[in-house]
Amino acid sequence: MKVTRIFAHRGNSSCFPENTLPAFEDAVKLGASGIELDVHLTKDAQLVVIHDETLARTTNGRGWIKDLTLVEIQKFNAGGEISTKVPTLTEVLSLLVKLNFTGQLNIEIKTDIIHYTGIEEQLAEVLQSQTWPFSLVISSFYFPSLEKMANLMPTLDLAYLFVDEMKKAQLAEKSAFISALHPKISWVIQQEKNLANYSKPIRPWTVNKEEQMTFCFQQQVAGLFTDYPQKAIKLSEEFNG
Repeated sequence: MKVTRIFAHRGNSSCFPENTLPAFEDAVKLGASGIELDVHLTKDAQLVVIHDETLARTTNGRGWIKDLTLVEIQKFNAGGEISTKVPTLTEVLSLLVKLNFTGQLNIEIKTDIIHYTGIEEQLAEVLQSQTWPFSLVISSFYFPSLEKMANLMPTLDLAYLFVDEMKKAQLAEKSAFISALHPKISWVIQQEKNLANYSKPIRPWTVNKEEQMTFCFQQQVAGLFTDYPQKAIKLSEEFNG
């Protein structure tokens, strides 16, 4: 039986501030076999790990990532009571190496709203700077970013993110450089009878309800993204005996 890989969505974001070093460290300690994070590009072309285009929701600062330097962004607290900064991608990668993480890291390029010039080149440079003890998958809602990454790093695993648009599912399935589909969980449930028709791995997001997790295990999807990795790991162990 194919075991579904469990990705800690933005780290263990149900217990620690999302996309922070403490959240990623806890995800590794829990035994999550996958970790997901998001990257944006700062004014001074640094890759930072944060979900939104602005600081407002997840830090005590304000402003657009594209308009701020790394130094300006890291002045703010991204952890509430747990004082921590918005990390750079390099800081997260270094932490995962230090913790001996050997699962799969999913890096989402957040170019669906702001098309950061040069973000793909910056990412490729970082990823090619050394060999990693974990495998990589790069995802995005913005198809041109995936096309660029395919040209920069032809052997990279690339996944197309979408909500429920059949056109996008078909585009992902027929595009030779796309290796996986990352749809919303509701699409996967709707497509239950058709899942076997897709030749590429399917990894739904964001799977937080127990019945959704069990559904994914039953369908033997390749992976799932969840804010509750501890719960998903426990359920997976029970399901797989």
